Formats: sequence, structure tokens, C-alpha cells
Amino acid sequence: MIFSKTELESFYRYCVVLVRNKDLAYDLLQTTLEKWVRGRFHERVSHPRAYFMRMIKSQFVDDLRKEKDAETVAFDEETLIPQIGGSSLEDILVTKEEVKRILSFITLEEREILFLWAVEGYTVQEIADFSDKPKGTILAKLFRVRSKIKDRLKNTKKGSNS
Repeated sequence: MIFSKTELESFYRYCVVLVRNKDLAYDLLQTTLEKWVRGRFHERVSHPRAYFMRMIKSQFVDDLRKEKDAETVAFDEETLIPQIGGSSLEDILVTKEEVKRILSFITLEEREILFLWAVEGYTVQEIADFSDKPKGTILAKLFRVRSKIKDRLKNTKKGSNS
């Protein structure tokens, strides 16, 4: 199975969320696609999108192990923010600067779950399938990250009104 352009764009955005750099995201996607084609996974996998996303995550973790300072890579927020467009998180107006602040205080795992849920529109069950975690765990993590963001935004707005 060959992925559609829309699916490839979705995978690319997922890679950007993981590596926080559009060039490295492209490399991650390319490496994973090469393994996908060489391994002929498309011929024997029943849920190719979920399997491919797991492959991306595994490749990312492998790359992190090889290069310990990968977290110091500069984040290019221009890649993600246009994808969010006019939508909001729980009817909160989030500005570009607030998005940058949010991404700076949430963990990689929280960023990944939030991206898959809020930007890509995956259900909690689909995220659980991608990450091989129970649905309840994903629900709890999503609740905590949403609460963390709401609290941070509320505190930020209170501080600016003083």
C-alpha cells in the first residue's frame, strides 16, 4: 500500500512534532518510508497507518539514542502553527506566542498526544493504538496536559492584567 499525499503530510507533521525541526522531520519521514518499502510491511500489516506511526516513533527514539543532544535542536514554530489555523483548544483563543510558550513547558509525550488529538483529530482510541498504551492512560494524559495548558494560560492572562 502506498500512502496518499494527505497521509504523508499528516506523517510529516507528526515527525515535526517529534523532532521540532522541519528538515530533521523530513529526514525522519524519509528514513521510515525507506524501511517501510524495503520491509514490504504494506503487504502484511492490517492497520498500515497505525503501524507506520509506530515505525516513525521507533525511528525517532533510535535516532535520539544515537544523538544525545537532539533536544537542543531549534524549534521552527512556523511549520506547525499554520496547520492549527483558526481552531482553538477548548474554545480558548491561543496566539502564536502562547503556542510557543505551551510547547516549551510540555513534555515530548504530552506534545505528541496533544498534536495527534488537537491538530490531526485522532480519537483517543486511535492514539492508544498508535502508542501501544491503554485508552485510559491516554485519556488521563490528555486530561492532564489540557489542564496544565489551561492553568498556564489562565495564570499568564492574570499576570498581564495586573
